[in-house]
Amino acid sequence: MGWLPSWLTGVDIEAEQRRSDDLDAAHRRLDDQRMNREEPLWTEDTWRDVQARRADTEAAGRDLAGQVDESFAEGFGEGYRSTTGAIKGAVNFPLKFIWDALPWWVWVSAAGYGAWRLGLLKKVLR
Repeated sequence: MGWLPSWLTGVDIEAEQRRSDDLDAAHRRLDDQRMNREEPLWTEDTWRDVQARRADTEAAGRDLAGQVDESFAEGFGEGYRSTTGAIKGAVNFPLKFIWDALPWWVWVSAAGYGAWRLGLLKKVLR
């Protein structure tokens, strides 16, 4: 059982898990029928490959609620980073533009003028 309610996801996770398990069982029965015929449709190597792939697929699909929770958290984090990145970019762009537009000697001159106006240079020059 995931922590996301079905009204938020739009899907009943538990029902989907049962449906997935039922489909896996039906798929397993069909595969067994293909192999247990008088003339099997698959060779032994193909059958072992099918069994290995089935085990991997079923192991990945066992915890549907966990997968939904993980995907939600991943999407939430990505959306958060995207939104905060856009806000930071919008705030920083004018400041970065002004910083990059003025040469270094203008900044030094402005700092010197500001220090002179604040009276900070009187102590240094005496």
